[in-house]
Amino acid sequence: MKRIGILLVVLGLLFPQTICAAEEKKYVSQGLREVLLEEGFPFQDTSYEEDSKKANIYLFRGKGCEVCYEFLSYLNAMVPNYGSYFNLISYEVWGNVDNNELMQNVSLYYKEKATGVPYIIIGDHVWNGYSQDLNSEIYDAMMEEYENGNKNDHFAEAMQYRRENTWIELAIPLGAIVIVGGILIYKKQKNRKRGGRK
Repeated sequence: MKRIGILLVVLGLLFPQTICAAEEKKYVSQGLREVLLEEGFPFQDTSYEEDSKKANIYLFRGKGCEVCYEFLSYLNAMVPNYGSYFNLISYEVWGNVDNNELMQNVSLYYKEKATGVPYIIIGDHVWNGYSQDLNSEIYDAMMEEYENGNKNDHFAEAMQYRRENTWIELAIPLGAIVIVGGILIYKKQKNRKRGGRK
C-alpha cells in the first residue's frame, strides 16, 4: 500500500497542473496611462479617459520590450487626436505567469498563436508583433471597432476559452493516475492470492 501512496505522490509531482488547474488565475491589466508611466513615457494628456464606448485595444507585452515600446510610442502619439476613440488594456506577460498563460489561451481562441510580444488584438484583428508598417491597419481596425460599438470585441469570451476546456488537462493525468493505481492494486491482489510470491 505504501508503494501506491508513493506512486500517487510521484504522479502528482509529474502532473502538477492537476493540482493547480482549479486555482483561480490572477490576471493583471493596466490602462494606457499606467503602462506609459511604467515604461517611462511622459503622459501629459490629462483629458484622456477610459470609456466603454471606445474601441478596446488589447496588448500583451513585456516590460522593457523594445518593440512593445515602439507600439506604445505610436499609441502615445495618437492620444492628442485619437485618444477619444480607444482604450488600452495591457497585460504584462514577462513578469506575470498568469498573464502569459492568458495570452497563450487567448491566442488559441483567435487561432493566431502568440509567438512573442507584442501581441495585439482589436476586435477580430490580431497582430503577432509590431512594426510601423502596421500603423494604418491598426488605425483602421480601431476606427472600425469604434464605429461598430465594439461588436467584434470577443476578448471576454476569449478569456474564458481555456478555462472551460481545462477538464481535458485534468482528465488525462487523472486518468493516468487511476489506470496506474488500478494496475498496482490488481497486481498486489494477485500476489496475495498466490501467497505473496512474485
